[in-house]
Amino acid sequence: MTRSQGLAEADAVAVRVLALVDSHYVFEERRAAIADRVRAGLDAGRYQAAPSLDSLAAVLTRDLQAATGDGHLYVEYARIEGGEGTDWEAWAERERIEERTTNHGFTEARVLGGNVGYLRVVGWMEPQRGYDAAVAAMRFLENTDAVVIDVRGNGGGYGGLAELIASYFFASPPTLLMTTRYSDPSAQPSTLYTLPFVPGARRPDDPLFVLVDGGTGSASEFFAYTLQAFDKAVVVGEPSYGAANRNSYYDLGRGLRLSVSTGAPVVAATGTNWEGSGVQPDLEVPASEAPRAAHAAALRTLLERGVDAEERERLERALREIERSE
Repeated sequence: MTRSQGLAEADAVAVRVLALVDSHYVFEERRAAIADRVRAGLDAGRYQAAPSLDSLAAVLTRDLQAATGDGHLYVEYARIEGGEGTDWEAWAERERIEERTTNHGFTEARVLGGNVGYLRVVGWMEPQRGYDAAVAAMRFLENTDAVVIDVRGNGGGYGGLAELIASYFFASPPTLLMTTRYSDPSAQPSTLYTLPFVPGARRPDDPLFVLVDGGTGSASEFFAYTLQAFDKAVVVGEPSYGAANRNSYYDLGRGLRLSVSTGAPVVAATGTNWEGSGVQPDLEVPASEAPRAAHAAALRTLLERGVDAEERERLERALREIERSE
């Protein structure tokens, strides 16, 4: 491909982005600002100046987000080294590699001092393939007295597994969590409920703490925000990223794809969501200190519930160990 072909192709990608945003972006009132920003980029030659497809994605993303502040409006690039096949196959292969190397996102489950469970989730993977890993993690922690779930740095992913894990902390009758309206005028708003069945024990009354930071986004923010809004969890750490909208992907060719916000959610408990503002911690501490702070808070909560002398000694001993490490 010649240099002139590459320049024309970069601008063609930007024009394709404009058309897709105009057709699918859920906030119609913001479409004009996006169009103005991208057309200015075309006029200035910003996209033609990108030296690679990866950098073209970055330049387009900066312009889209500068016009909206929407974390779900972006362009990204994926090409598997030495890979063959279509662009969508490259994305699928990338997902499968991530699933295999992170245990479908559930990278750590252990029991902390005082019988407090700890679960680290680094991404919400494809729900059918990740279901067994999610259930295994919850079954492993089933006999703990409190739970800490760590989604720091977890930028989100698929829906499904976040709803599954959240459902363990609600009683069995399904609870309406969220309603989402869509950009497609023919699409009816969708509703999201807790699951009527979960494998293993539900824990609606057990102390739950969710760890967040600035890298916590999208489905992970849904997880933290919803549990907090329904008084099921104490959120610990730093404010999260602030990306609430539901997104869809569109192929741009050459390994590029566009993410567009096609749905706007409203959480039933608050009548709003975390877009732009992020999830605000109940216990704000530096992200690096969040695991220790949540562990200590869990132990204090268990102590406040009234325990016998032997249990009190065990919990106080675990709490002293945390305090000595500060």
